[in-house]
Amino acid sequence: MFTIGQAHEEGCGSRDRTRYARRLLAAVAVVAMAGLLGACAPKTYRAALVQQGALSQAVANLQRAEHDAWQSHMYGQDRHARYTAVIGRLSNNLGTLNDALSHWSSGQPMPAVLHDAIAQLQGIQNDQASLDPPSGGLLAAVQQLVALLNAPAG
Repeated sequence: MFTIGQAHEEGCGSRDRTRYARRLLAAVAVVAMAGLLGACAPKTYRAALVQQGALSQAVANLQRAEHDAWQSHMYGQDRHARYTAVIGRLSNNLGTLNDALSHWSSGQPMPAVLHDAIAQLQGIQNDQASLDPPSGGLLAAVQQLVALLNAPAG
């Protein structure tokens, strides 16, 4: 058997043992929390993951549709810059938007972050409606994202 004294004499310092113990404890805690999440709230956790995935995909679709419309010369650089700024803000705030959606229930007022995101998307939608012809793909992507942001979790 290897004693602590022998380990110290052979170069295995207390820092290494402490670091190992902390890592082991952290790994056990993570596994325990994952088990609790799976057992206590499987439906809520899965629903949140599905919702987060749908929101991320909708923002990616919007970004792709905007890029395609701009590459097709449907509008100029100024609109492209405005639209990409809105899409960038949405992309950077996906976690905040998802949290707001997860905690928002029917009958409660819409969270301000969702209201602001929808207002920005409606700005793109209104701007596109003024074009002749508007980009159908971009409008569809905006409408898809607005529909997701308008759907309370409960």
